[in-house]
Amino acid sequence: MRVILIIALLISYISYSQTQTDLRDQLMVLVNADSVNFKLDSTGFEKLPKIDYDCYDGESGIFWHVQDLNNDGLKDLIYSGPCKPYYQCIIFLNDGTKLNNVYDSPGKLLKVQTDHLASKISILKSNCCCDYYSEFTEISIGFDNRMVKAIVEYHFDTKVSLASELKEKLISGVLRSKPIVYDNIHQDPCLPQKNIGNQILKINNEKVVVLDFKEGWYLILHKKDNEHSIIGWVKKE
Repeated sequence: MRVILIIALLISYISYSQTQTDLRDQLMVLVNADSVNFKLDSTGFEKLPKIDYDCYDGESGIFWHVQDLNNDGLKDLIYSGPCKPYYQCIIFLNDGTKLNNVYDSPGKLLKVQTDHLASKISILKSNCCCDYYSEFTEISIGFDNRMVKAIVEYHFDTKVSLASELKEKLISGVLRSKPIVYDNIHQDPCLPQKNIGNQILKINNEKVVVLDFKEGWYLILHKKDNEHSIIGWVKKE
């Protein structure tokens, strides 16, 4: 059976239509990322169609996870392992004759969770060097083969935390990497540009999700577009 893959960029699982409980559960994977140790299961790897991939040495399946991700009765494949210069995560869907590469990006597999509608795959790419932002990605592969990607970015200075209850709020202000006003202009060490302190972007009366609150500051999730969100601090006015 031929796999029909639909990349639905206009739908995001990290969205304001999501229940706050679902969103909190999702972001808890990010908050606990340092303690997550997902156990890869390569059982049946040798029975799958062969693949040709640069990061794979062809000798073992120790960096592979075998699981039916789209509930079609065929075992699919996830690679989570070294691929210079980053750790890499690649998702292959099995169409019965070959494994199709449907996702390939830097990051480490944190979790695979399957419910009655889809498999949700959580991936974290930590910041490094001149890449100041980490990216937490959730790939949702529906049992109808629809694939949805949602990415949450956060600066290396931003420590993500969650209150017991998340709330929506209209906010205006400057999104910052830390809960402190710092507006000194300084030269970017990697790019030919100057940065304004710890400013990330400006928000003008937009709906956000408040993740936490600390001494007059909101830690918020701001939706940049249909696929990308960013976490940062905004001072309470």
